[in-house]
Amino acid sequence: MIPLCLLTGFLGAGKTSVLEHIAREPTRRRLLFLVNELSPEDVDGHRLSASHSSVVALPGGSIFCACLVSEFIRQMRVIHRDYPDLEGVVIEASGMANPTVVHRLLLESRLTEQFSLRGIVVVVDPGAFIKLREILPNVTEQIKAANLVILNKVDLHPESLIDQTDADIREINPRCFMVRATFGEVSLDWFAPYPWPVSSTGQYAPCRDPHFVAQFVRVKDPFDLNHFESAFARVQSDFYRLKGFVPVGKRWVYLDFAGDQLRSQTVPCPSPLAGLAVILRAEIRKETHRFLEELTA
Repeated sequence: MIPLCLLTGFLGAGKTSVLEHIAREPTRRRLLFLVNELSPEDVDGHRLSASHSSVVALPGGSIFCACLVSEFIRQMRVIHRDYPDLEGVVIEASGMANPTVVHRLLLESRLTEQFSLRGIVVVVDPGAFIKLREILPNVTEQIKAANLVILNKVDLHPESLIDQTDADIREINPRCFMVRATFGEVSLDWFAPYPWPVSSTGQYAPCRDPHFVAQFVRVKDPFDLNHFESAFARVQSDFYRLKGFVPVGKRWVYLDFAGDQLRSQTVPCPSPLAGLAVILRAEIRKETHRFLEELTA
């Protein structure tokens, strides 16, 4: 049996940073990372491939959605066949995922004959959690399903906000373990079995969620970063998430927006695909439509 760790958490909470930390851990354990993204094109898998060789990307929706679950099951069977010596699989679910159906999924597909789910880890950004749980029900469902919650980015927020987030999470799920982290760095045995069962009563998500829209925008080359930053500031309230690689002159820049902060970072190697994965509110302003059209190559 190959142990599984399911990693989820809302958009921009720092899931990929946690994965990169796991990939850098000085261990000889043979791991594979399966990275699921709502965007039609893979971004996080490309980032993670820089620090780990065994990465499988599964973009184009949620693995817990009726539209993608069959492909997820097929891919897990391929992993079991092609990687017989694995000592663990870490699955990064999309930020909008509702993981409460995972036990039902594994049982119905009979993947429980090859894999053993050891725990569900949820990454939380205190700066976004309290606001987003009021408008996006899956944020609360992620906490309900969790064995372990990582309060990430604690260096960026006041202690009072972190304590309030801690209290809210314990109200939703008083049985979960909780740790605090910066940059996703936390030392754990990711495949240690947790001492209590999690709920298996969830339902598969519909193919279209009325709360948001996900798409991938192929950008122009060259990309005007200064113009983008000023234009994005006027429409960012319509965005839940933006991330991707863009060509700026002779360099490549990784853009990342979550919560209320846009960050840019020069990266050492070119991306195979210039573009931005975006997740937007279901209804956006005309100005935001024009902004997206201007970006498109």
